[in-house]
Amino acid sequence: MISSVGHDATTTCSSIRAGLSRPSELDFGTLDEDMIPVRVMGHPIDSITNGYYFIGRWLRLAERAVADLINNIGSVESDLSFYWEKAGLIVVIPDTVDRYLITVPIDDEYIVRKYVEKILQLSNINIALKQVKIIRKGHAGTAAAIKLAIDSFELDIVNHFLVLAVDSYVEVTSLSWLSGCGRLKLANQPAGLMPGEAAACFLVGRREFLSPNSKNSGLQVLGVELSSDPKFENFDSPNPGRVLANTVEKLLKDLAIPLPFSGDIFVDLNGENWRAREFGVALSSLKKEIFSSNISIMTLCTEIGETGVVSGSAALCMAAHAYNRHYSSSNVTLIISQSEDGVVGVTCVDKI
Repeated sequence: MISSVGHDATTTCSSIRAGLSRPSELDFGTLDEDMIPVRVMGHPIDSITNGYYFIGRWLRLAERAVADLINNIGSVESDLSFYWEKAGLIVVIPDTVDRYLITVPIDDEYIVRKYVEKILQLSNINIALKQVKIIRKGHAGTAAAIKLAIDSFELDIVNHFLVLAVDSYVEVTSLSWLSGCGRLKLANQPAGLMPGEAAACFLVGRREFLSPNSKNSGLQVLGVELSSDPKFENFDSPNPGRVLANTVEKLLKDLAIPLPFSGDIFVDLNGENWRAREFGVALSSLKKEIFSSNISIMTLCTEIGETGVVSGSAALCMAAHAYNRHYSSSNVTLIISQSEDGVVGVTCVDKI
């Protein structure tokens, strides 16, 4: 993993745990109510991404996230081919339709040719392109990737998937898009997001092919649930929080998790009103029977900014770090994500 507070997963998670952040002025400005130019604050990784755009920026981030994962695996495994022998790759990327000034169609074939092939080459990973999957489901992308991996294991084609999420909200076209949508946090608009950038990756493997050494640091996926609100439009719903609450309740009951749930919950609150409204309404509903009063709600945006599709993967890294460092408040952790189009993804994990 790489973020504005660390160039590897351990440093990033430790920094977030300590409440450290490094916001700075971005090379992008808007006008306040008095028509005075003001700079936008964000969480860039200037030493890595400055001067790079779109896929070039993704590659700078992704290469370092994958290298960090390989380094962590290599510290306990002598033969990395164990992971790549029958492996697939799931790349989680943002929806590129409105954010980037690209004249050619940015379809899956384009992403494979311009991004996937290069990251495999840079990382020296031998994964067949036919085993590459691409996910474009916003914040719910990580949950969708895990569900896709689990479903694929039943076909007995691959034993492991490398899931790689990358996003940047601090490049100029993304900032222009956010500004045009009125989503940036400004002096005259405190209810908004502070853009960030990050990349995170992890391995999802079939239990029977799990490396013995991974039991010291891995997570067990208990279940994943995805759903969507067909009436969700323009960051609003006539029934805010209902789909989110129903998705959480269904997953916990299907898994027979003891209720009321008491543990860590990672959510993707980022300062925007619509996310606060969705989660706030859902929380008030769930606290009646599903959630206890002892839940611990955690967010990452204060420390690393809004990281888009990386938020779910970053939360998984934080959950693993919490178990490994023995500060998790429970044996089971929930990760709740909601995309800008209303898709909800909920992942339930515990320590192996």
